[in-house]
Amino acid sequence: MADSDQNPSAQQNSVDQQSLLDNAGPSWLIQLSLALNALLLTLVVALLLKRSKQADADRAKSQLSSQSDNPRLKLKQRLKAIEIAAGKGDLAAVREAILVWGRGAFPNEKVKTVDEIALLCADVELTEQLRLLDQSLYNRQSSEKADLKLLIRRLKTLDIPVSESKTSTNGLKPLYPTNNIG
Repeated sequence: MADSDQNPSAQQNSVDQQSLLDNAGPSWLIQLSLALNALLLTLVVALLLKRSKQADADRAKSQLSSQSDNPRLKLKQRLKAIEIAAGKGDLAAVREAILVWGRGAFPNEKVKTVDEIALLCADVELTEQLRLLDQSLYNRQSSEKADLKLLIRRLKTLDIPVSESKTSTNGLKPLYPTNNIG
């Protein structure tokens, strides 16, 4: 009787194993489906991240371009370039950066030399420092050196009027034009 008790149990085990084998057949399809779904999900996330980074880059470019359109900011950037060149001790680069700054500060003038900038600024200390800068660049025997910190400080304290553009920032004509009739 013990054999007959084990026999149905053995039959039950073989039936359970058979049902597991039957269920195991489609499991590779489930695994394949899960793998494909994971791959597609990864692809979607990667595309969304790329799109987000592109949008951030475009936003940063538009902010930078809108900031660079500001004439006052351009002068500050040019002053920063003068400071960087002065920090390196490169007098030729300082002189060139001052010329670029002068062309931006006085766009209606044809600035070609630092002497012209000195005349336009009408600042005695600045004129002297610009003269010393040229002298130290072109006259090696001169013992006098330009004080670059004072030069930059004088350039920063100048009150340079910023010229406004003739057209509005969005390029539209005014809504109510002025009428000079009477």
